[in-house]
Amino acid sequence: MTEPKLNEDSLEDKGQEATQDIHETIDQEQQTDSEKKDESNGSGSKWLLILLILAVVVIGGIYLYDRSQENAAAEEAEKTAIEETIDGIFDSINDVINVGQEKNSCVATTFDGNTYEHGQSYTTEDGCQTCECNDGSWNCQVDDECLNPPKADCTYNGETYNAGDTFPAGDDCNTCECSDGAVDCTSEICNEEPPEGTE
Repeated sequence: MTEPKLNEDSLEDKGQEATQDIHETIDQEQQTDSEKKDESNGSGSKWLLILLILAVVVIGGIYLYDRSQENAAAEEAEKTAIEETIDGIFDSINDVINVGQEKNSCVATTFDGNTYEHGQSYTTEDGCQTCECNDGSWNCQVDDECLNPPKADCTYNGETYNAGDTFPAGDDCNTCECSDGAVDCTSEICNEEPPEGTE
């Protein structure tokens, strides 16, 4: 008995058909899985959207209720806090803008005629006034002792008296006062006593 011979072409065709059937089966399963996922994702997205809308409605209701319960003082405090925050933001912006900007110098026309840079200062020779250059303008301060200098003492008949002191002139009828280094005395005519034994 002879064995049947297999045709190589028919074997190749059958192999290709089997491979093609396997690919079609895999594609169908993948398509089915994808459709199922899309359906489940679609329904999940719908529920998520519904829950999100409900959450927004609830939070909005709570917010409106809370706002209706606040009194005028709380609203004013909130407004003040917002204004302070805005002012702080603008101050920060101005600080950033001003960084690196060159400051103007000052000329000491009434002192020595020199030019002083921003932040430099000078003091007058008498020590009474100190001036600082601030971006092109002078900021000056006067020493308190220069505004109200101490009063000078007085010397009279070898004695030293403080300003404002009063003391006898030495003639037994006039008085003197020390006035900022000068002695001012009254000028009354003194009556001499008659010699003893005469009346």
